[in-house]
Amino acid sequence: MVELYQVDNPRTMKSTFSIATFIWIALFATPATGAKYSVFWRADGLSLSRGLGATESVPVSLSHTAAYANVFGQIGRQEVELTADRGQLKGKLSISGNHYVNRKRGEFLASFEGDVEICHVSQVAAGGCTAGPPPVPVPTPFPSIAQMEASCSASASANLGAKCAATLTVTNKGKSRSRSAEITNSSGDETGTLKGITAINVSTDLEYSNPSSVITVRIRAKLDGWAFSGSPRGSATADGSSTFQFPIGAPVFVLPEGFTAYSSDLNIVDNYWTPPQAVPVPAALPLLGSALAGFGFLVRCGVA
Repeated sequence: MVELYQVDNPRTMKSTFSIATFIWIALFATPATGAKYSVFWRADGLSLSRGLGATESVPVSLSHTAAYANVFGQIGRQEVELTADRGQLKGKLSISGNHYVNRKRGEFLASFEGDVEICHVSQVAAGGCTAGPPPVPVPTPFPSIAQMEASCSASASANLGAKCAATLTVTNKGKSRSRSAEITNSSGDETGTLKGITAINVSTDLEYSNPSSVITVRIRAKLDGWAFSGSPRGSATADGSSTFQFPIGAPVFVLPEGFTAYSSDLNIVDNYWTPPQAVPVPAALPLLGSALAGFGFLVRCGVA
C-alpha cells in the first residue's frame, strides 16, 4: 500500500472521521455563524474508507493520492483535489484500476457557508451595511434571487461511472430554499465526456428582523460527486475543478432597486463578488518569515 497526501492550508486538520459523523455535524449542529469551509473525501476499498477531511473558519484545500499495487501487477488508484474558498469551490476525483480486485468507489464534498447582509444603499457605511431604517418603504415580501455558476463533468470508461453535483442554499430567519444541478454518467461512455455549465439560482422572499435592521441571509454552497470503478480496467473522473462560484462581473443577488449586499465572509462588496487571490495566503508565509529574519538581523547589527 502506498499513500501520499498533502494539505495545502497549514490550519487544515489532518484527521479521519466517518461519513456518518460528517453528516451529523452538517445536519444537527447548532445554527452556524461566521464563515465555514469544508473538504471531505472517502475512498472505499482503500485505507481511507473512513474518510479524510477538515472544517475550518478559513479557506481550506486538500490534495491526496491513494494507490494500491501488488506483486501480480494489479493496480488501483484514486486522486482527489479539493478547494473551499470565499465564494468558490473546486473538486476533482479520478479513479482507475486494471483488475476486478481493485474496483473502488470514491466520494468527495467541498462546501462553504457565510453570512450576507442586504440593505438599502442609504444604510451603507464603512464598506458594509449599518442598522437604520431605509428611507423608502421596504417591499413586503422582499424578493431576491441568489446566483451562482457551476461547471461539472462526469467521464467514465465502459462499465464505470461518475457524478458531479452542485447545490446552493439560502437561509433567512430559519427558512431555507435550495437549488441543485448534477450530471451523472452511470453506465460509462467510451466516446467522451458528459459536460454541463449552468447557472444555479435560488429565488426566495426575505424578511427583516425589524424595521431598523438589515436583512441577514446565510449562504451555503456544496460541490460533491463520486466515481466508481467496477471494470477489469479503465478509469472514471468527476470533475468540478472548473469551479462552482458566484458570477464575475454580475450581481450576486437580484434585488429590488436601491438595495445592495455585502459579505466579508464571501468577498461580496456592493453586491459584486471578487474572486479569491490566485496565490493562497499560506504561500506568502515563507517570504514573511524571511523578511522578519532579515529585519531581526538588521536590528542586531544596529542598522534598524
